[in-house]
Amino acid sequence: RIEAAHKKFDPGTSTTGTDYDADLWRVQAGLDGQLAQMASGVLIGGVTVHYGTVKSDISSAFGLGSIDTTGYGFGGTLTWYGNSGFYVDAQAELTWFDSDLSSATLGKR
Repeated sequence: RIEAAHKKFDPGTSTTGTDYDADLWRVQAGLDGQLAQMASGVLIGGVTVHYGTVKSDISSAFGLGSIDTTGYGFGGTLTWYGNSGFYVDAQAELTWFDSDLSSATLGKR
């Protein structure tokens, strides 16, 4: 699965005059397979990996800056398909983030 978006936040009224633009994308891949088959249904399990970035440019009355964040991790999925047509999905993800924050106003990184 691939996700991408561009977001712009520019409020009509703000005490700080803050606005920002953000570009993000994420890719996720995985595998799944049957873990068990019982008289009442089937249990499917899977593993996933993901990677993505967000880049934001921020401005306000107090200055300019940017935030660049990268995230990567893995996850697991379970789905129970009952013979009656009932099913239940569950998923969990663990993600590590690495961010760079910079300020053009302070001249610091």
